[in-house]
Amino acid sequence: MSEPGPPVAKSDVLFARGDRIYAVAAASVIKVVAMPPVVLPPFLPKGFDGVAAIGGKLVPILALPETGVGRELVLVTCGGDDYGLRADRVLRMADRNAEVSATAQHVDIDALVANLRAGEAARRGSAAQREENSIPAPAEDLTDAAPAAPLRSAAIAVETTNATYLLPLDCVIELRESLAIVPLPDPRPVFAGAGFYRDQLLPVVSLAALLDGAAQDEPAGAFVVAAADRRRCIFAVKSVAGIARDADPERVVDLAALLAGLLPEEAPAEATEPPAVTETQAGGRYLLVEHAAQACAFALEAVARIHARPPLLAVPGMAATSLAGVAAIAGRIVPILDLGKAFGLAEAEPGGNLIELKLPRAETFAVAADRILGIVALAPDALLRPPEGSAISALAKIDARTVWVLEPPVIAEHAGWGQHAA
Repeated sequence: MSEPGPPVAKSDVLFARGDRIYAVAAASVIKVVAMPPVVLPPFLPKGFDGVAAIGGKLVPILALPETGVGRELVLVTCGGDDYGLRADRVLRMADRNAEVSATAQHVDIDALVANLRAGEAARRGSAAQREENSIPAPAEDLTDAAPAAPLRSAAIAVETTNATYLLPLDCVIELRESLAIVPLPDPRPVFAGAGFYRDQLLPVVSLAALLDGAAQDEPAGAFVVAAADRRRCIFAVKSVAGIARDADPERVVDLAALLAGLLPEEAPAEATEPPAVTETQAGGRYLLVEHAAQACAFALEAVARIHARPPLLAVPGMAATSLAGVAAIAGRIVPILDLGKAFGLAEAEPGGNLIELKLPRAETFAVAADRILGIVALAPDALLRPPEGSAISALAKIDARTVWVLEPPVIAEHAGWGQHAA
C-alpha cells in the first residue's frame, strides 16, 4: 500500500462587502463576473438579495448581513444549483490557514442553503393553514361597483401557420377554444363554414386563407368572434398568442375595411351584438382563465401581456410562499404568482400560460393559469359581492360556473406583496 500524501491545502476566495471581508470556499466558486442588473422579486422568500440573469440562466443571490453596492458577483454552486454573492470587490485567493483568511467572515454555502430549506416546512404549514378558509356562496348583488377605467389602444395577437397578426381589441367580442361548425354553401376559399355563436350562425373565416393565401382547411386551434361596422364573423386561427398593448396602428389589421369587402352589412334591427365595443363597454370586459378547475377573470385594462410559460426558477423556501417561481421574459425578470397556492385551490402544477398583470405603482407580475378561456363582458350589475375579508373582488356566474373576479393589487397584497401593491 502506498503511503498517504500530504493533506491538500484548502483555499478561500476573499471578497469585500461594505466594511467586512468575507471568505468562501474556492472549491464552490464557479467564476466572478461584473454585477449584472439585479431584480428583487416581491414574493421572494427571506434570505435572498435578488435574482440576476447570467448567460440566459436565472441565478438567485444569497443575502449577507453586510450591505454594500456590489460591483461584482461571485457565482457559487451548491447541490447542483447556482447562486450568487454580491461583492464590492473580490480581493484574492488565500490558504484557509492563512491569517487573512482566518480573520475573514466565512460563508458556508452548504449550511446557508440548508438553513433556507430547513425553514421551508414550518412556513409551509402556516401558509396552508391560512389557505384553509373556504369561500361561501355570494349573498347579495354588487350594485355599487365602480366602472373600470377605459381600455386604451390594444390588440389581440393571433397566429396562423405562417404569420402573426394583430386584431383590434375593440372589434373582438369573444375568444373561444372550440366551436360547432356547419358547412356553408359559399365557393370562396376563405370561408370555412358557419359557426354557432349564442344561437346564431356566423360565417367562419380562415384568417390564413384570407391573409396568407393558405389552404382553407388549415387546422384551427382558436376562434375569434369579431365585429366591425355592423359586420360580424368568426375568424379561425391557429392560436391566440396574447394581448399587445399600445400596438403600432400600422401593424393592426383594419377589420372594418377587411370585412367590408367580404360580408354584407347587417340590418340594425337584426344585430343582437353591437357593431363594435365602445370604451365604456370595454371597461367591463375581462380575460377569462382557468386554473385547477376554477375560472378567474381579470379586467382587460389590467392585463399587460399573455405568454406561454417559460422555464421557471425555483429557490429554497419558495414552497411556503405563493410564488410559483421567477421567469426571464423578454429580458425582464418577472415573479410568477401561483393562483392555486394563493387561494387554496386543488394542488396542481403551474399552468402553461402566464398572464402578466399591471400594478398602479410597481412593476408587473404574472399569474400562472392552465388555459385561456376567452374574453367576456360583465356589466356591473352582473357582479356579486364576495364574502367580507376575501381577496376576491367580485363573483360572477357564466354558463353556470362561478367566476372569481380578481384585481392585481388585491391579490398581490393577499400573497404578501402589500408594500408594492399600495
